[in-house]
Amino acid sequence: METLMKALTNAQRKILTAASEQPKLPIEEHMGRYKSPAVRRQIAYSLLNSGYVSEDGDYHYITEEGVAAFSAKKAKPAKAEKKGKQKPANEAKAMKAAVKGKKASKKAMAADTKAKGADKPVKGRQLLIDMMSRKEGATGQQMVDATGWQKGAVFGTISKIRKLLATSNQVITSDKDDSGKLVYKIA
Repeated sequence: METLMKALTNAQRKILTAASEQPKLPIEEHMGRYKSPAVRRQIAYSLLNSGYVSEDGDYHYITEEGVAAFSAKKAKPAKAEKKGKQKPANEAKAMKAAVKGKKASKKAMAADTKAKGADKPVKGRQLLIDMMSRKEGATGQQMVDATGWQKGAVFGTISKIRKLLATSNQVITSDKDDSGKLVYKIA
């Protein structure tokens, strides 16, 4: 019986729970939010196949098995399943430490790249603009390391910066350095 409940959708569970409180009403009465007859029919037939609903003419009624499975008194077994899926305490602590370490390194990088005379660390788009404005420019990997972003996010932001700079007649150039890496500069 438990394996059948897992195959049901949340909508089907809600309908069966409501029907278990009023078993003499057809389940179609509990499908008020589903306006489409095709959707109502599909829900009814899938519940019929689950064994929790029986057919009587044009209507479908919850069975005794369905009432027993979905009565309000037995609505708490789902929480027991969650406990089994929890991570061990040591693993959870290790993940928290890794996340904290990651944040600390981002904070350290942002502190290193503070704008002169500013109290707040430079973040995001402005950090990329500052890096590309330097005399030596910046490689894609340097920008990824400085921001902590994924490569695609960095290059997407460079694209946005290109559009912003175009309004002030500035461009971003990309040339290969001695090692063969692309270096981006604002000219």
